[in-house]
Amino acid sequence: CATALSAAAAYAADGVSRILDRGRDGDVYYYEVLCEDGSRGSIQVSDDPPNTCAHSTTLAGLCKADWSLRDAARRICE
Repeated sequence: CATALSAAAAYAADGVSRILDRGRDGDVYYYEVLCEDGSRGSIQVSDDPPNTCAHSTTLAGLCKADWSLRDAARRICE
C-alpha cells in the first residue's frame, strides 16, 4: 500500500493522475492516461520496432523510442 501511495504522489507531481492498462493487440500495448486537470490521453507502446507514442487532444501522435510510460504520460498532462 505504501508503494501505491508513493507512486500516486509521484504521478501527481507530474500532473498525471493514473495510467491504466487497456490491453495488447499483437505487439502493441495500449494505455489510457488520466490527468489531474481532467484531461485524458493514450499511449501506445510497440515492441517491434521499439517505440512509445503519446496522443491527446493537444498532442497528435508524438513518438519516441526511448520514452518510458511515465515520460509519455507526463508529456500528455503538461
